[in-house]
Amino acid sequence: TSLRNVNYFLTHAPVSARKAGVREEVISNYVGIARFFRAYFYFDMVKQFGDVPWYSTPLNPSDSVALYKPRDPRTLVMDSVLADLDSACNDISADKDPTCSAITKWVALAFKSRVCLFEGTFRKYHKELNLSSTAATWLQAAVDASQQLMESGQYKIHTDAASPALAY
Repeated sequence: TSLRNVNYFLTHAPVSARKAGVREEVISNYVGIARFFRAYFYFDMVKQFGDVPWYSTPLNPSDSVALYKPRDPRTLVMDSVLADLDSACNDISADKDPTCSAITKWVALAFKSRVCLFEGTFRKYHKELNLSSTAATWLQAAVDASQQLMESGQYKIHTDAASPALAY
């Protein structure tokens, strides 16, 4: 249900929003957030099940061929997850949320770093999958996302000279 909702939104919301006169940066922000959540959904599925079928459009419940399609290769799914995260990092608003409850560009970058680190190390140490040659690309993407997040100056490690026990 959650995947279908995200795919339905990605398919229909931008067209409807443009017809309603919504500004492009607002549409891009929400499309980026939707792609973030699709990437999050698939990352959890790949961690739990390995290969899974990739769906980028909403499924019709009566379409049994699409509904029961076989698993797609891990490379296709995780490359699609990375494409969604790249889009999210580019499209989601960079405005820092003081309530820390909204998905921002910085949240997307942190999650991208986590996903890329997981996938890079998975490919590096699971040689039986013959994906070791692509591990460095994923690990570099983790470094790049982390570097961009750190250089943004939005966040820092908490230090407290007066109370060292409270420092991180």
